[in-house]
Amino acid sequence: MLSKIYRLAPKSTIAKIAKRGRVCKGDFFTVKFVKNYQKGPRFAVNVGLWIDKRATRRNKIKRKIHYFIEQIMPELSNFSYDIILILRKKPQDFNRLPEDLKKCFEKLP
Repeated sequence: MLSKIYRLAPKSTIAKIAKRGRVCKGDFFTVKFVKNYQKGPRFAVNVGLWIDKRATRRNKIKRKIHYFIEQIMPELSNFSYDIILILRKKPQDFNRLPEDLKKCFEKLP
């Protein structure tokens, strides 16, 4: 699980990013982001009902995405963005998710 300093908590903050954020799309993810003025990036992960109706499955997918973010966190330490990751389609192979995440983060300015 991501440590608290790397998580976006208040729903109002997430709503602002969803409305005003810039968009970057990958194969599996839509990434919405805005610049923050803190030391590092902060993340929120959105896995909608269209992925799976069962909350336990959606939470499992979120945990895997958080794990992948933790794995690439050393590369993201110089980013200062608030980022929402929206999963667009259900992955059949979770091994492709880290590659898609890296591609999305490379597109960030």
